[in-house]
Amino acid sequence: MWLRKAFRGPLLTALHRERGCRPRLTVEQRAAVLPGFIEEIRLLEEVTGVSYDDWTQLTTHTAQVVN
Repeated sequence: MWLRKAFRGPLLTALHRERGCRPRLTVEQRAAVLPGFIEEIRLLEEVTGVSYDDWTQLTTHTAQVVN
């Protein structure tokens, strides 16, 4: 988990620098696209042994998870 946090800031900085600010998805938009990524996120968790449950949340302020 610490490794993920260590790289998150620099990676996000690089993403924003290269492409400008990314638009935020609305909860409705995220709910529409997230199911297409759930299987890959679960595979990533299995391969790395790290939980990415926060990636499956509809917002960063809720605990709603798409299964």
